[in-house]
Amino acid sequence: MFNWLSTVFPRRKGFRPAPHLTAVAAHNALAWPDLSRAEAQSRLYQQSPWVYIAINRIAEAAALVPLHVHPRFSTPLDQPAARHPLEDLLDTPNPYISRFELIEQTIAQLELTGDSYWFLAGDSAGVPVEIWPLRSDRVSIVPDETRYVKGYVYELDGQRIPLTPEEVVHFRRW
Repeated sequence: MFNWLSTVFPRRKGFRPAPHLTAVAAHNALAWPDLSRAEAQSRLYQQSPWVYIAINRIAEAAALVPLHVHPRFSTPLDQPAARHPLEDLLDTPNPYISRFELIEQTIAQLELTGDSYWFLAGDSAGVPVEIWPLRSDRVSIVPDETRYVKGYVYELDGQRIPLTPEEVVHFRRW
């Protein structure tokens, strides 16, 4: 298991959120996706040319947006950083799809189901080296009372594959 995001966003020792933020977070608790609607949404997408056209236009437009990593400090935000490893990863997410296809699939899933997932395949040091989009109708969230998400389960051909929260990036609509 790797947790590379904790190296990017380390949690400060002694950090306690303000009481009003805790109340807002409790009020806005995760709404678990209703996967029973995925089949109906998929059927609508296949049968309605207007839905198909609308979602494809949105997904293709999003995939055409250039992505750059900008430094947080020390240089103006309008100057991109030197080539960042995240840009390399997004440009070639895995051996079978391009950045355009990754973003297109991600946005289309998000528009259709309200959820989209990436599986981050890491090397032995825990650094992501590949991104694989997951079908949202095959992903189940394993809830946790304190951390909200204990993990994920990806179901493929009757096989249930457990995934850790660090291995999955979850995009969701509110």
